[in-house]
Amino acid sequence: MFRKLGYAELLGRLLAAINDADGCPDNQPNRTPEPALRSVLHGLHGQVLAGLGHTEADVTGGRRADSAERIYALAGYDLTPRARTLAQVSDEYARKDQNWAACLDAGLAFAALRRKEPEDLLLGDLTVIATVAYLARQHGPDTRTASVHVDDRPRLYGQDTPVSLLGFAFDLWGISPADVGDLDGLWAAEILPRLGWKPSARAVSVLISTQACEASGHPWGVTAHIVATVNVSTDPTTGADR
Repeated sequence: MFRKLGYAELLGRLLAAINDADGCPDNQPNRTPEPALRSVLHGLHGQVLAGLGHTEADVTGGRRADSAERIYALAGYDLTPRARTLAQVSDEYARKDQNWAACLDAGLAFAALRRKEPEDLLLGDLTVIATVAYLARQHGPDTRTASVHVDDRPRLYGQDTPVSLLGFAFDLWGISPADVGDLDGLWAAEILPRLGWKPSARAVSVLISTQACEASGHPWGVTAHIVATVNVSTDPTTGADR
């Protein structure tokens, strides 16, 4: 039986793989190993499947030359059109020895052209945590959200540009200022369901914690550490949760 794998979950798992590679000085970061060193579960998408708990035994019949889409299918996943494009394009760039962050950027650009399905908008805590960690690295761990005070709701955008950590997260997830509109100023966990997204209970907890850290003036690196280690008492309710 196949499990549907949507865009938001795949994006989160790709971000988690990139974050793990960046934090491992013993490996060549962000690049696919040389072909001679590859297994079937090689490279960026191999890391994603390993993170999902898979081993070589789960992709019997797979070959090193197989596309990411085929390897996901062999492992039991049915990708939505948007997730499939994200996988295909990022895999193509990875095979050209591109930096994994560049592979992700290319995949995101093409995936945005594909239609959304309900599974694409299932947001687990894994994606939120991985996104926060990724952005903290991209912008620098000492970056802070400006012009906020305790108990304020950090705004996502200013003059149609992200001005907060979760503003950049929304942008990475493909949510534009026009999509948010007059909802900006509400908590992110309130905005997402109004846009058709379905954050899990664990994701809601992490979103609230992230904005509380922003409002308290914490650097984004500290925020990433806090939300990654927060004790979420709610049991996972979706495969997109940790």
